Amino acid sequence: MKKLTLLLTVILITNLSNLNAQGLFGESGFYDNNNYYYNSQPYFSSEGLWLTASKSKKEILAKSGIIAYEHKAYKVKKGKQTGEPYRIQYAKFDDNFNLLEEKYGKTQILFQYNKNNCYTDFKLIKRNKKLKKHEIIEYNDSCMVTKYEYRKKNDAKLKNKWVSEYDNSLKRILAKVIFDKDGTTEKYKWEYDYYEDGKRKQTKYYKKGELKHIWNYTCDDEGKEQKEGIKTEQVCLVKEYLQDSSYIITNRTTDNKGRIRKNVSKYNKNKKLIEYRSYNYKGKLTWGQDYRYDCNGLVIQSIIYRRGGLIINIKEWYYNNNLVVKYKYFKRKGKLKYSLEYKFNNNKQLVERSRFNKKHKLNYKYKYEYNNKGDIVKTLRFNKKDELKTVYETNFTYKE
Repeated sequence: MKKLTLLLTVILITNLSNLNAQGLFGESGFYDNNNYYYNSQPYFSSEGLWLTASKSKKEILAKSGIIAYEHKAYKVKKGKQTGEPYRIQYAKFDDNFNLLEEKYGKTQILFQYNKNNCYTDFKLIKRNKKLKKHEIIEYNDSCMVTKYEYRKKNDAKLKNKWVSEYDNSLKRILAKVIFDKDGTTEKYKWEYDYYEDGKRKQTKYYKKGELKHIWNYTCDDEGKEQKEGIKTEQVCLVKEYLQDSSYIITNRTTDNKGRIRKNVSKYNKNKKLIEYRSYNYKGKLTWGQDYRYDCNGLVIQSIIYRRGGLIINIKEWYYNNNLVVKYKYFKRKGKLKYSLEYKFNNNKQLVERSRFNKKHKLNYKYKYEYNNKGDIVKTLRFNKKDELKTVYETNFTYKE
């Protein structure tokens, strides 16, 4: 489920990339949620790859050749911009557009990287100049994490530590161990086994050295009761193609008692997710998603369901020349909660973004100004009375 949701999120971000100030700054004036560290912890995939949320940002930086910037925020009083900024943010990048340093207020962030551009050291230094957070990461030649440590309080407190073992020739994970706070006692462990074709055969989970759970990846004996005392589950993944080239992926899990829970994903012929359903052991719906697309493959509607098939929310997108011009968010029972409207210039750059309440009264509005390289150098924020309240200005340094 997480992978499918992530895939759709990437699609939406791609289509809406201009809507968050070229992806560099959010409405607060700081980095948006695509940033390296404001996206919580980096994502560690089951294959052992260490992926941060920085890829889309690096592409934006590389496109313009940005290697540094200074971002200032000014308050507006009686319609006039104040002389001194109330907030300053500075960032510096290396020649590969990896973030090296950032300062905002009295907070400083530092990164170090290996030759594969995977970060090996991350430091968060707060206003008292003490090291609040420190990550130390080791990799193999495929940039797969072999050791991870997360320390706090000037490195005095170990918060998290784990190691992983790989079959380097096939680039697949064999085992992962998470240690207790002393850094040496094994707390959790996963072991992975594979078929000759490389597909996952079995996963074993240990807690404090005791085998607790086994997942067998096979489609034999559907619904058959397992006799092992250890909690054992059978996982089966089936992909079924239909006549119109669409397909259905069913992920079925059978527990010790022969009970089955499953996740069913349907894709159209263009490989876009159109329906997702998750069912518990009793066959009742616990979660669902529906998606509709236009002829250009852009999402125009999503519906999210909770347990029992009740609708949580409905989202709708409206386009003009493949650019989003309106977005609507509906609560349960189809009641509109708010809407967003977007305006673009002749260069397809976002120049205005407004949010309205359910009665289409203005909540806030942003206007954007660009330099000749297509980067946003000024953002104006207006309140619900359409009064200018904040000005954000950015000076960029470009790679020669």
